[in-house]
Amino acid sequence: ARLLPAWRPSAAEGRGRRTAPAAKMAAAAAVVEQILVAERHKAEGNRHFGEGSWKKALGSYHKVFLYVNGLQMPPDRPSDSQAPSSGSQIPRERAEEVRALKKSTRLNMAACYLKLGEPQKCIDACTAALELGSSAKAHRRAIRSRRCNRSSEDSCRQS
Repeated sequence: ARLLPAWRPSAAEGRGRRTAPAAKMAAAAAVVEQILVAERHKAEGNRHFGEGSWKKALGSYHKVFLYVNGLQMPPDRPSDSQAPSSGSQIPRERAEEVRALKKSTRLNMAACYLKLGEPQKCIDACTAALELGSSAKAHRRAIRSRRCNRSSEDSCRQS
């Protein structure tokens, strides 16, 4: 078996720089890793929520957005993929997953705010979730928060 010589970049390619396909693959892997870390933070928030630690849950849910907010959704049409993409573009096959992650995290944050007796923040989180897509749960929580806004905040905390 004949071994091929090790690849070395030419002077034109520059030493230590990646080729375009390798750089794109590395960027895509980094984006997928960011998504996975965000999913772990959401799971941690869900655990805190289940334990009744609303503020800790909110902290974990906020961390989700530290990882996914800078990511760009892929173009709606595959033909738009000819446009230059940044290294932070979500792979097309993960786009719906990220949208659902953002939406469910906003809904979970709304539930925390409701439990903490902060109806306006709950409404804001529901509004952000609805911007990502239709949700009966977001509408229900927003309505409940509006009722709490009109009555005492203590009654919201008890529910």
